[in-house]
Amino acid sequence: MLDIVLEQLTTVLYAAIAGLLSVGGFLVESAGIDTLMAGQSMLGAWEAVVGILLLVAGVKLVREKVLVEFVDASEA
Repeated sequence: MLDIVLEQLTTVLYAAIAGLLSVGGFLVESAGIDTLMAGQSMLGAWEAVVGILLLVAGVKLVREKVLVEFVDASEA
């Protein structure tokens, strides 16, 4: 019983981390675009790349950890 609860809590934790990565990526990406529009091309490009990396990390975490657990739970 405790194993099932720990697995579910782990899945919820992964989902929360993926959400934080995605929101953080969106905010950093928006800041990068604003910085690019202000004329600071190097800093804006760096922020945009970091934002994209955070978004990709969030999507990858959802695909590889969260969705796999939901599919496994629905098959059982």
